[in-house]
Formats: sequence, structure tokens, C-alpha cells
Amino acid sequence: MRFGANNWHIEPEEEFGVYAMPEPTYNLEAELLVQISRAGRADGLFKVMLNGNSNVHINLPVSAFLQLGGACNYRLVWEQQPKNIVINVNTTTSDWMDFEELVAKEIVTIELAGGGNDTEKTLIRQLSREIRKTPTGAALRWAVGAAPNGFLELQLQALPVPAAVVMAKPILRQDDIAVIILKTWPITAECFDGNGHLGGPIPVLFTEQPEELRTYLQEDPDSYIPEFNKLMSR
Repeated sequence: MRFGANNWHIEPEEEFGVYAMPEPTYNLEAELLVQISRAGRADGLFKVMLNGNSNVHINLPVSAFLQLGGACNYRLVWEQQPKNIVINVNTTTSDWMDFEELVAKEIVTIELAGGGNDTEKTLIRQLSREIRKTPTGAALRWAVGAAPNGFLELQLQALPVPAAVVMAKPILRQDDIAVIILKTWPITAECFDGNGHLGGPIPVLFTEQPEELRTYLQEDPDSYIPEFNKLMSR
């Protein structure tokens, strides 16, 4: 599918949550869902969805994001299905997740740098003692960003404070704040070919009258270039 073609993917306007991505072909894929108004404006909701035919694997030193003595003795191990990574509506990021809670809920695993699991929970016990003295901890989140090659990438981001501290400050919940990028993965997405200076992923359009919008796009696709450029700048 390319801009100006006759096979736009347009859905009736409804909650994005009912939309299911096609079965994945690549390790990590993304689709951009965009709500288009009856006036043909891309000023409504948007959402990035992820899928893939293999899990996202993480194995990195805890000292990369946690400011705690002895953190270099531990590693964070995490395996996540792409379809279970939830990017929030009208943002390119997930909610912030508290590192201590991720460990407590066994969503992630802590391993010793020398090998084997931290079965004694030494790291968490030490972290709990520090939290009682000062807000010590870490917050993690997922983000979809622009890769250096101009395409998309999935990022695991971190801040060296507990998630409760982050959530209490609205500025830290924004997409474009300074963060620690712990790891990145390339995302496969169908993108515009640059005609009309239009870049970024080709969106799946949601509208009240899908056939009406399809007709408008087929008759005058160039008129929608400014709308999609405005959306991509968000």
C-alpha cells in the first residue's frame, strides 16, 4: 500500500481496542491507528499497536538504571510478547512500571552477574531498606521512537527513581523527556515512500463513514498530505 493507491485500509470509527493486527511475519511489527473526522482531519485519537512472531528478550545489568550499591552484581532478565506491550492512546509510550513491583510480581527475573537466580532476593531486600531512607528505585517503560535510519524502533526506557515519584510529576509522564534508553529493537512497519515529503508509517484509518473517506482519498489523495504530516509531527 502506498499513498494514492486504491487499497487504503479504513475501518469504521470505534474503540481501537477491538482492532486486531494481522498475524505477524516479522520479529517485531507496528501499526499506527488514526481517527479521521468527518471533515477529513487527522486531529482525533491515534494509537500505536505492536505484534511480532518472537518475544522481546532483555538481559542487562541492573546498574544501568538502578542507583544502588552492589547493583553491578545483578542482571535484569525479561521476556515479553510484543502483542502484550501496551502503548497508550495519543502517546508513543506505555505506563511507567516500578522495578520493585515487576520483580515482586515475577514479571522480570533477577540473576546474579556470576550466574544463577537471586533466589535469596538479596537485591530487593537491600532496595527495600534504601527506600525507607530515601526514594530509591527505578521506573521502566516501553516506547516507540524514530531510529537513526529513519524507521521505527522499540525502546526500553528507564528513570532512576520509583514509579510513584515519576507518576506524581506530570512532566515525567510525557513522551519526549530525557530518559535512559536501555535497549532498542528494530520495528518493521509499512511506511510512506517519501512522495510529497510524506514519511512515517502508513496509518490504519478509523472514521464514521469509511466508504465516504475512501472515495475522497481515491479522488484527491494529495489533499491529505498536510493532515498526515501534521499527525507524524505529533
